Amino acid sequence: MKQSSCLGTAFQSCQKVPLGPSMYQSRVLPQDLINTLPEACIAEISRHLENCKDRESCASVCWRWADILVSQRPDFWSPFSVHQAVHCCLHLSDVDDAKLVAAVVAIHSRDVVTDLDLRNGPHEAVFAGAPQLTDSAIRFVTTACRNLKSVCLVNCLSLTNKAAWVIASNCPALENLVMLQSSISDDGLSQVAKQCRNLKSLRIEGSLFITEASLRALVQDAKRLESLALGSCPQIREDAILSLLMNQPYLDKLELKGMMAGESHWIGARQSSALFFFLKKLWELRFVI
Repeated sequence: MKQSSCLGTAFQSCQKVPLGPSMYQSRVLPQDLINTLPEACIAEISRHLENCKDRESCASVCWRWADILVSQRPDFWSPFSVHQAVHCCLHLSDVDDAKLVAAVVAIHSRDVVTDLDLRNGPHEAVFAGAPQLTDSAIRFVTTACRNLKSVCLVNCLSLTNKAAWVIASNCPALENLVMLQSSISDDGLSQVAKQCRNLKSLRIEGSLFITEASLRALVQDAKRLESLALGSCPQIREDAILSLLMNQPYLDKLELKGMMAGESHWIGARQSSALFFFLKKLWELRFVI
């Protein structure tokens, strides 16, 4: 292979570095030499990997390499490495950053991916040093797959509220969002409601940070919401749910699991003529408590 000029410059600078054990004892290099190369050089090196598994491994080295590899057009890769399979759905279990990056890099036509489903076990421990799925991985996959319409994140305990912000920014076509056992808060959910104007189905469970402010944001911005499921969100009260029902004309299905709404509240509401509309709406909905 003919050596490019940038590779030659890097090689010449490497020759000037004194060799021997003393170098490693006396100085610490600020970064690895290969990461001093321009992105085009790293991409060109990766292009000559005949085995797609090797390319996936390279993408898992660091976020810089992953971004470089996933940003290349399909026709950039050598003919022997082009994968013609079409993946409309990306479903992974027991997922961490490296596993997700490898799966995304292996997809040839990322524009056709519309369904993202990432799941971990219900009792996955999050501790220092263990492989985890982070907000950076959500940024990576939603940047690479720009046409996502459905995102499901189950027991991804290491994600923060930033993941919701990333989804809101990178998934304008989003129609379905499921986040079970997450750290999503009013701030993140409000951004989803504001930026994902096609949102039709929303399921949030196990969030201690969702309050009535989230429902107000859904009322204001999520005008096409048809299905809402809330579970174990103790900071949401019944009056906020009733307000949502009155102001959501397309809402057809409401599910509440492990919430504070109780039968006594609905009996009390039945006695008020001003709340008769709410009661009628509740009767028409498929309401699960």
